[in-house]
Amino acid sequence: MESFGPLKLIKSGFWLGLGFIIPTVVAFLAGSALMFAIPSFWQMQGTEMAEKMMAEFDKTDYIRIVDFRESMNGNQVLILGTIENTGPMAIGSIQIEAELLDEKKVMVFECSEYISKKLKPTEKEAFQVKCGCGNQPVPAHTSMTVRVVKASTY
Repeated sequence: MESFGPLKLIKSGFWLGLGFIIPTVVAFLAGSALMFAIPSFWQMQGTEMAEKMMAEFDKTDYIRIVDFRESMNGNQVLILGTIENTGPMAIGSIQIEAELLDEKKVMVFECSEYISKKLKPTEKEAFQVKCGCGNQPVPAHTSMTVRVVKASTY
């Protein structure tokens, strides 16, 4: 095996480094050119861009609350109901939120629950949201709203 002298070693290292730098610079320039070629990219601001990107994953509109009812379990309020996937794809990571309201429709308590099961299109699933903690009674309420706050395809 031939031994490399210092000059030959430096020369080989230069060419090897150049072999890594050129594709990196080309990829960077191509990406930059692509960003300038898409005018809508520059029209969006930070929050708007994040919301647009997340909208592709947010599938809350496809999860429908079919029905729900309230039940007491000691000091806890249980909201029992059924949800349905009305979308064309499987949806999981579903979060359901319940807000307990007083007679003036002011929220007095809020609770939520995750459903990790991935629902296939048209599939229904029972859910339970527990409101209350330990021996502390839930504040008096006259009505409630129940809604899906998160759902995604991943």
